[in-house]
Amino acid sequence: MSVVYTITFVLLSVAGLLTLARALVEPTNLDRIVAMDVFVILIVAGVAVEIGMPTRAGTSRSSRSSRCWVFSGR
Repeated sequence: MSVVYTITFVLLSVAGLLTLARALVEPTNLDRIVAMDVFVILIVAGVAVEIGMPTRAGTSRSSRSSRCWVFSGR
């Protein structure tokens, strides 16, 4: 499964670099705003993939964080 996560992070990184290039090259402010919006979405997608990655103990980070959420009383 780590190969899948590696490929996912590589694709997200390439998309991020292309988006930053578009933000730097495009002449209008609207194009730059759209590029930054896409960049933020790519960051959120990267965080979501990171949360879903299995740990060495065999559990994902999301299951550990949900347990902490339940124990905190929220």
